[in-house]
Amino acid sequence: GEDGVRARLMTAIGRVFAHLGQPNRAEVLIERGLALRSALYGENHLEAAESLAALGQVRLAQKRLPEAEQLLRRALAIWSEVHGPEDLSSMWAASALGLVLMEEERFDEAEAQFQHALRVRVREYGPSSPSVLAVRSHIAAIRFRQKDYVAAAEVLQAILAEQTLPGRPEDLHLASTLNNLGLVLLRLDRAEEAERASARATEVRERLLPDGHPDLAASYNNLAVALYELRRFPEAADAFRAAANCTMKRHGRSHPGVALLRLQEARSLTNAERHSQANAVLTAALADAAAGLPADHPVILVLLETSGALQVELQQATRAVLTFEDLERRLMDSKDQDPWLLARARVGLATARLLQREVTRADAALQAALPVLAAEPDREPEVHEQADRLLKEIQRLRPREQ
Repeated sequence: GEDGVRARLMTAIGRVFAHLGQPNRAEVLIERGLALRSALYGENHLEAAESLAALGQVRLAQKRLPEAEQLLRRALAIWSEVHGPEDLSSMWAASALGLVLMEEERFDEAEAQFQHALRVRVREYGPSSPSVLAVRSHIAAIRFRQKDYVAAAEVLQAILAEQTLPGRPEDLHLASTLNNLGLVLLRLDRAEEAERASARATEVRERLLPDGHPDLAASYNNLAVALYELRRFPEAADAFRAAANCTMKRHGRSHPGVALLRLQEARSLTNAERHSQANAVLTAALADAAAGLPADHPVILVLLETSGALQVELQQATRAVLTFEDLERRLMDSKDQDPWLLARARVGLATARLLQREVTRADAALQAALPVLAAEPDREPEVHEQADRLLKEIQRLRPREQ
């Protein structure tokens, strides 16, 4: 009837929104479709099972993993009761359950789900069908999560060989394989190959996905990391900026993910010796993050520390002092005070004070940091080296100050 058609449409459109990376919009439609189907057909009907599984996928995207598992298992139980455990129409839900279990690091259980879906799909479609290759990519993801990068690369390269046969389209499945292969190759220190794979994935996703889609942001980020590893810093900065803009369209300017990507953009610009541009990026990122995040949010703290260090490098002593004093104050006021971060901020403040030739105040900041550094002699050697240099310079300058 008309209500049944409306319920199917709600579920179908909800799944489209989920595919487009909009799980909250998907949730509303799928929940309405599930309620209507349950009322029309009963909670244990196949129509309800489809909506249950679709809602399970949404919960997976929302990282609500226990709920996702429960919904998907309920759906699969209904399908199994009606058609048996190897019903082809339920294999997408079996794969979704595998993804949930993988996120929970229950790798053996996840692989069992994927192998089950793989066996049924190979029997129905053959070994080279897109749906079979998609499941194989999930198995590669397990190998990646288990840090078996060589095995993950082998699986992905085999999938890529099938996806790039003559006549195969450049679709989102191909983009996903390329993107994942890029990640694996980075772990294997094969940055040039990783950059080529990530660049191609980005090209395909730019063509097929809307601005703001999380997969597109992920491609920009992965490409940026590969470029950074290759020391192609100006290009890396451009790619980090693209990832930040893409994430901003989805989450807004003050989202922590946006701030972290802009931080990476600034670091790339610094390495490219574009210090003024890097400083401007950090200043804007701090202003945006401060508009929506708590004063002691970790992202704000790292932005302040990076800004202060860059201001020191630019010989902007007064600005650097103000930045490190702000950082010190936030850390001292934080309910989760971290002595090491506070010590590191004080080393930065001492550096900025010394740049002003305020030797006594530089020494006071450094002396406040030294007990924490002494308690952790093996942590962050570069911080200890910086403190040692400061101490020697303060001792050298003290007679002049007196």
